[in-house]
Amino acid sequence: MALAELEKIPIAHRTPHREVYRLLRKVKVLSEPSITQMSALCLPMVNPDHLTWSQIHTILPDDSDAKHVFQAAQHRVDYFVTVDKLTILKHKKALAARVGIRAVKPSELLASL
Repeated sequence: MALAELEKIPIAHRTPHREVYRLLRKVKVLSEPSITQMSALCLPMVNPDHLTWSQIHTILPDDSDAKHVFQAAQHRVDYFVTVDKLTILKHKKALAARVGIRAVKPSELLASL
């Protein structure tokens, strides 16, 4: 999914993005969580990860965007850096309020550092 996005970058600018992609391949990819999980007492209970997934997917109906943001939420990243103005950045206030994800443009991240 991410590699296909990188292939859309003009070839003259693609190399640094591919290097970051290679580094990020070491990060564990999480699947969409099930609705329930077993409690310590072996009783079914609501899976809190599924609640997070549902909140994100409600804000971002596009599966790819929702999966990217879910990965960030589960890995507890400080910033979700993107240039996706049409979906993720458009909903950055809702993402921050509901799931604690700070979606920022690269220039906003640099300004905050």
